[in-house]
Amino acid sequence: KKKKKKKKKVTGLGNEQKILQNGDFETFNGVIPNGGVVTLNAQDSRLQNWTISQGSIDIMDASILGLSGKIIDLNGVDAGIITQTVTLIQSRQYTLSFSMSADPASMITRSVRVKIGNVVRDFDFIPSATPRVQKYQISFTSSVSSNIVSFQSLNQGLYGPLIDNIAFHFSSDFFFFFFFFFFFFFFFF
Repeated sequence: KKKKKKKKKVTGLGNEQKILQNGDFETFNGVIPNGGVVTLNAQDSRLQNWTISQGSIDIMDASILGLSGKIIDLNGVDAGIITQTVTLIQSRQYTLSFSMSADPASMITRSVRVKIGNVVRDFDFIPSATPRVQKYQISFTSSVSSNIVSFQSLNQGLYGPLIDNIAFHFSSDFFFFFFFFFFFFFFFF
């Protein structure tokens, strides 16, 4: 018998890698009541692979948005920050993508600050926009191999940005070499 080779998963953003762990927040050491919420305070370790470095967050049943699984509200009792250290290849182009929404109980603009290494970007979710969950992304070139990625709520109070589906994608080596050789031949021949 021939063994089938596994194919790498390819998305529209490039090759998807398991650079970041638990980006869908499904690995949680606890029980969330059906349709419920569990508040996690700073340094609580029940959300695997993530550190709650400041404030508090809620891990909740995504059914409030008509979805399945779990999502994070970056405001538990107050604004929170979650972080994870990831290893990247220096000088490689990456894209960090994530989904964001707002709790239907409080339909005001939600804002999140995303940091990866020395790259910082703020994103807003306007609840009147459709669809109810929007995808965001940051493209950057890694300047160091060890990077801290963080998501920080910029809202005050009990309701913050809802985030989910955090993933890294990188440009294919084929495209890197193609552009390198194109640039080389364009300038030297």
